[in-house]
Amino acid sequence: MDVIFLFTNVPTELAIKSINKRWHYILNNFKITCITKEEFFIVVESVLNSTVFTFSKRHYKQIFETSMRSPLFPIIANIVLEDLEEFAIQWGYFVS
Repeated sequence: MDVIFLFTNVPTELAIKSINKRWHYILNNFKITCITKEEFFIVVESVLNSTVFTFSKRHYKQIFETSMRSPLFPIIANIVLEDLEEFAIQWGYFVS
């Protein structure tokens, strides 16, 4: 991941893993009972993979990593960074 361009460089697979790790929190705190976990992740993947934009009257689709176009992406970047920080602390990458 590149810290300079954080939101645009969060790999989609990493974002999905981070959200999956928090499924119990999502289920218990937001009371999502009308859809299954599988359906929820279909929607999340669809949102993460549907980044399109227009520049000079031409249409483009972002095919790598997430984008900062949606309000969802800063939240996803934050939880991915939480996981990265947890990993770094666990393996002793931070020196006190």
